[in-house]
Amino acid sequence: MKLRKFAYIFGLLIVLLVNCLFVNYEFMIILCILVIIPSISWIVYKFSLMDMRLYVSNDNLRYTYGSNLDVVIWFGNKFNMKIPWCRCKVIVSYSNSDKEYENEVTFQGLKQFQKNTIMNVNLEHIGFINVHVCEFEVRDYLGIFSRKIQYNTQNIFYIFPDKIKTIETEINYIHQEDQYILSHIEFDNTEVQDLRNIVEGDSLNHIHWKRSIMSEDFIVKQFGEELKRHHCIVLDLSWHNEQNFRHVLDNIYRLTYSLANTYVNAGIETSFIYWDSKKGDIELFDFDSIEGLYEAMETIMQINSNSYSFDLLLESVLLEKDNFGENIIVITSKDYKIEELNILNVVERFSDSLYE
Repeated sequence: MKLRKFAYIFGLLIVLLVNCLFVNYEFMIILCILVIIPSISWIVYKFSLMDMRLYVSNDNLRYTYGSNLDVVIWFGNKFNMKIPWCRCKVIVSYSNSDKEYENEVTFQGLKQFQKNTIMNVNLEHIGFINVHVCEFEVRDYLGIFSRKIQYNTQNIFYIFPDKIKTIETEINYIHQEDQYILSHIEFDNTEVQDLRNIVEGDSLNHIHWKRSIMSEDFIVKQFGEELKRHHCIVLDLSWHNEQNFRHVLDNIYRLTYSLANTYVNAGIETSFIYWDSKKGDIELFDFDSIEGLYEAMETIMQINSNSYSFDLLLESVLLEKDNFGENIIVITSKDYKIEELNILNVVERFSDSLYE
């Protein structure tokens, strides 16, 4: 770029000097060409920069572990003009990881609102991936004029786990029979749960007359409502200084997602309990649908791992255990043995090959 600009200026000075020493028509034409053509190129270049906007856009914000993410950019400017030449620099990083991946892509004749793939990322971790377009360089058609634009465009894409088949011990209370609160109130607005023979104290308003005619005894309607089942999953998102930590965290996300997905499909309300290191307090996220599960996963995948977070979380859970109910599962990578809690260790749950 600098060499080309130097060569142009040097050539222009020589032609100008020749025109001063010799009055010649051909030299005059060359001088005009050296001035007019770069001027047109400069004007087009300047117009293409006016009110220029750069976007990182993808049709989907949620991806599955192991799939590919195409990082796509498109731009717009005031006069709907092409960008003659541009170079884009993008940096990609995973949550709770120090690794960064950098890529540079060059385009020629970039059209407005034309989508261009600048990077293809193989999603090798679960969590979220941050795509940062940090620099955008634009040049004119001749490569004489240029401008580097520093951007701070950041986009987050969520990487969801692949589902695993949960084992029976991890959902040991999911297949229990439904439990009900039965009501004997005379004017009851709950649903009819069953029909049974009349007993002393039943209201005459509860008698099912059609069934009673066909029976030897009076049949009454049993009102009541189903007890809602609610389970809590306590998440160990703490950071520990191990080489395979990011893979361990992947498996915590994987087991959490699969277990919660099983609960939701069974109609069980679920809560994620985790420690928010920014707030310095315990946090709960309640959900009872698949979309709610997606939102809950997005929330916990944005939590920054902290060295002491799980010890603080576990202490709070044990103190407030009665508020969370009996159905509490702890998902961790540490070797805890606590009688009051059902603990699932991802290191024991998954084979060693997943950590290589």
